[in-house]
Order: sequence, then C-alpha cells, then structure tokens
Amino acid sequence: MWYLCFNFDKNALIVSNKAVTTTEIIDKVHVIYHNLPFFLKPGLLTNNKGNKVYDNGCRLFGQATTTTPGLGFTIHMLYADEFAHVPRIIVEGFYKSIYPTISSSKISRFIISSTANGINKFSKIYTDAVNKENEFYPIRVDYWEIPGRDEEWKAAEIQNLGSEEAFNQEYGNSFLKSSTMPFTANAL
Repeated sequence: MWYLCFNFDKNALIVSNKAVTTTEIIDKVHVIYHNLPFFLKPGLLTNNKGNKVYDNGCRLFGQATTTTPGLGFTIHMLYADEFAHVPRIIVEGFYKSIYPTISSSKISRFIISSTANGINKFSKIYTDAVNKENEFYPIRVDYWEIPGRDEEWKAAEIQNLGSEEAFNQEYGNSFLKSSTMPFTANAL
C-alpha cells in the first residue's frame, strides 16, 4: 500500500501459488487502504477483486503464478508470495518470462517471499543472494525472532507437525529434506 500511495503512474503485480492466495493478499492491501487517514489515501477509481486503480495513476492487480504473468503490462513492483510452492514447470517459465520485464527498468522491484520447500528456484535465488551471486537482497526471519516463539513453543510445534524435518521446512528456513539424505539436515 505504501508503494501505491507514494508513487505516481506505477503498476504493482501480486502473484502467488494459488489465485485464492493472491486475492487474500489484495484484500489485505485494501484493508490497509481503508484504515489509512483520509489525507494519505489516493482516490480509488476501480475497486474489483483482483484490480485496484487509484487516482494517482497507480494500479494493483493480481494473478495466480503462470508461465506468462502480467502479459502486456509494464510492471514496476512485483510481489511473488510462496514462491517455493509454485510447481517447477510453472516457476521456470514464470521467471524466464517476468525477469526481463522487471530488469528492463532501473526503478522496478521484484519481491519474493516463501517458506522453504526443498531445493528449487526459490532456494537457488535465496542462496545466490546470500552468497552475493545475484542482485537480490536476502532477508531472513527466524521463528525465535517472533515474540512468544521460544524453545518450548518449538517443541510443541515439532510434536504437532509430527517431525523436526516438517518444523525445519515450515519455521526453520531449511531447504534440505533429510528424508532424501543419509543424515538429518541438522547433522549436516
């Protein structure tokens, strides 16, 4: 919402692994919009489920992740949610299709977020960013950084999820799956 409020004539695209998730994110942006003080709100010209147009020329639209995202649009900000959970056959085509559009402008931004899901395009982009082998800026949020999540909480979640491997994927930012290795991810 900040991007849409404080820019002019910019397009923001939200994609996710499922259309319903994209709609939920757009709904959250719209809730933020409604809770802004009137003097910060740009006028809302179009208010559809998957498309918002503001009087400052900014647009917000959403799609499920496909191999041809935002076809025909200029995209200034792209947010890809749960990127590691997009099927491999789609994510490769998506990235090849969208990256040239984003990289062609010096002002465009590509934001990717996800929980881990094994070794895939997301893990490659993130690992390369950590190693400074691409231009992405890695930000990691660990479970213990969130208030109320301590070792007692971790033990309960491992019990509820059924394994430490499941916990490490969902909360521990671990790309490795020990079920495919002779040792656990922690032992490695």
